[in-house]
Amino acid sequence: MGMERAILKGNRNSEGFYEIEFGEKRAKYPSVTTILSKLEDLEVAELKGNLSPEVWEYVSRRGADRGSVMHSYLENYAVALKMGKSPDDALLYTQQKTPTLFPDVDKKFFELGRNFFYNIYQSDFITEFAKPVMIEGLMVSPKYKYAGRTDIIYYDNEGKLVVGDYKTSTKIVTDYQRKLVKYKIQAAAYAQAYFELYKKKPDYAAIWIATPEGCQKYIVHANEMDVYLNCFLYLVGIFYKEYIQK
Repeated sequence: MGMERAILKGNRNSEGFYEIEFGEKRAKYPSVTTILSKLEDLEVAELKGNLSPEVWEYVSRRGADRGSVMHSYLENYAVALKMGKSPDDALLYTQQKTPTLFPDVDKKFFELGRNFFYNIYQSDFITEFAKPVMIEGLMVSPKYKYAGRTDIIYYDNEGKLVVGDYKTSTKIVTDYQRKLVKYKIQAAAYAQAYFELYKKKPDYAAIWIATPEGCQKYIVHANEMDVYLNCFLYLVGIFYKEYIQK
């Protein structure tokens, strides 16, 4: 479809679809997260079932606030690096800029998000994160008809191209936990879309999970990508089958 040679634009609408523009062409694709909603998180479902609608809405909103703050700290840090600032100056840049973006967020949840940022920043992240390539980049798969935004595409200190994803969790995430499987599937979907757009395969994906205890890092290696991508494409098929039947 030639997206890589056109100016690619798109935003997610309230229905969970990206309205994509590439040159004079238009498309409407479901978001990666909308498709992944077909894979139910049993822990989240159980928590939601045990709370009143009002409490659940509060918990969800505050969790989103916390995550948004952390993502903005990391995003502004990467933006500063891409502008050519040193790592120390990039840290100062995000420390000064990010708080101005959240005037209405409860101080407690702002501080939680900021602390989660530092938990990632003080991990291996600072030494591995060598060169940002794309920040909050729009990822589109013309072949499989889905879209989304990946947190970061970067080169690590060995020159390998990485799909990076930032997450928060109130508890340690364990191997084979359903949410971790979803994270890996999501990363594989972004890697596939990046390859379709730019004809370069990411070498691996890194999932950085901030917890109150610190930071966890999970890798999706190149030889695992196809496995998780096939899981995602199975969900894509389910989504479109149900969508057409509506």
